[in-house]
Amino acid sequence: MASWQIQAAKDPDTPPEILSSLFKIPECHDFLIENPSAPEGLLAALGVKEAFTSDPMNRRISVAKVLSEAPTAEIIERILTWTEGSLNVLQAGEDPSFVDHSRLKSYFYPSAAMNPKTPVKYLKEFAKSGDSTTIFYLAPNPSLPISILEDLAEKLLRAETHDERHEFSRVPENINLSSEYLIQFSKHPAHYIRAAVARNPSTPKAAQVELADDSDSYVFFQLQANNSLCEEALLRMCNRNKADIRNSTQWVDDYFNNLRKKTLGGGYSEELKKLVTSHDWPK
Repeated sequence: MASWQIQAAKDPDTPPEILSSLFKIPECHDFLIENPSAPEGLLAALGVKEAFTSDPMNRRISVAKVLSEAPTAEIIERILTWTEGSLNVLQAGEDPSFVDHSRLKSYFYPSAAMNPKTPVKYLKEFAKSGDSTTIFYLAPNPSLPISILEDLAEKLLRAETHDERHEFSRVPENINLSSEYLIQFSKHPAHYIRAAVARNPSTPKAAQVELADDSDSYVFFQLQANNSLCEEALLRMCNRNKADIRNSTQWVDDYFNNLRKKTLGGGYSEELKKLVTSHDWPK
C-alpha cells in the first residue's frame, strides 16, 4: 500500500471513484468512514461488513465505534443519513440481499444514542423508536431534552419487573436528572437502580448519605467511585465496621482500601484523613 492511498482516503477532494477503489484496502477503511466525501454506497458497504460479517478473523470496520465517539454532529448525521436511506451496496460489489435494513439501523442507533454530539432531532427519534437497546444507551446521554428524560424517568417509576425496568435502568445516571427523581430512585427496591444513582455526580447529598448505608455491595462500591461524594456520606461509609461489610461482600479489604485512597486523594477534612490512617481503623 502506497502512502498516497492513505492521503487520498483522508482527502475530501479525492474523486468519489478513487475513494470507492480504495475500499479494497483495509488500512484505508477508517479514513474512508470519516471522509465527508465518501459515497453513501461505500459507507453502507463498510457498515454491512461491520454489522454482518460472520468471520471472526475478518478485520471489522467499527462504524458503530465512530458513531459513539464522533467528535462532531456532522460525522454522526452523515452516517445516520445513509442508514435511513437506500443502502446502495452494489457500488461496492456487495449482494443487496445480504442487507437487512432494520437490523442495520438497530445495530448503529444505540451507538449514536450514547454520543452527546448526536443532533437532538435524532435523540428524539430514538426515544420514540421502541427499541429497548437504543433507549438503554440513550437514557444517560446529557444532551437528551429534559422533557424526554423525565418521561423515561416516569416509565422507570411505573415499571414493576426487571424486564420492564431494564431499558430505562440507566435513567438515574443522567447528570441532568432532577434531585427529586434522584432521591426517589435512591430508595428504589432494585439494587442496580440505586447503583445508578450512587455513581451519578449530580446525586444530592441527602441521597448519597442514605446510600452510604446500603446493604448491597454493588451500590456502595459505585458510591465510592463517585467523584462528587460528599464528606458526610464518605464518613458514614468509613464508620461502617468490618462485620457489617462482610455480610455484603467478600471484598472487605477493597472496601476500606478504596475509602482510604479516596479520602487521602480528595479534598476532604484533616479529621477524616486522620480517621482512615489511624491504627484502629477500620473497626
